[in-house]
Amino acid sequence: MNRKVALITGAASGIGQALAVAYARVGVAVVGGYYPADPHDPQTTVALVQQAGGECLMLPLDVGDTASVDALAAQAVEHFGRLDYAVANAGLLRRAPLLEMTDALWDEMLNVDLTGVMRTFRAAARHMGEGGALVAISSIAGGVYGWQEHSHYAAAKAGVPGLCRSLAVELAAQGIRCNAVIPGLIET
Repeated sequence: MNRKVALITGAASGIGQALAVAYARVGVAVVGGYYPADPHDPQTTVALVQQAGGECLMLPLDVGDTASVDALAAQAVEHFGRLDYAVANAGLLRRAPLLEMTDALWDEMLNVDLTGVMRTFRAAARHMGEGGALVAISSIAGGVYGWQEHSHYAAAKAGVPGLCRSLAVELAAQGIRCNAVIPGLIET
């Protein structure tokens, strides 16, 4: 197969869904991961990708679980025969003032919004070669400025550019690029 393939976490809504459609418009096949407990219907993404002339395989995913992320990347390669791009977009957004912050709230946020990015990149990079690209969605909150009652979110999102800078250096020898995008509020 000559068509390139993109893996996108958090593809059932928002930025992930918009990216799936954008990839479809330029001829890239999409493997989207969605969290089953999320209220958004993953079949909406499939329909939008098909309307854009593309092909989309949506699969359940928990970026907080290594086996789930590894399985998504393996299924992408099994289904489409290759993996060229990975977008680590899945994330949590929950309010928690510092004085109400429990260790569990903090750990859950970092597990999904930062460690989930690393898991996605680690799983995808195993299947990529020269010309591969890893992109993480960070946030203006943490990446640029602080956000009241969201210190756990801002800390996780601030860590994403550092992770990407290090991986860009580490994976350059294999011809794999790694970048972070720091969006503000996005209407999709």
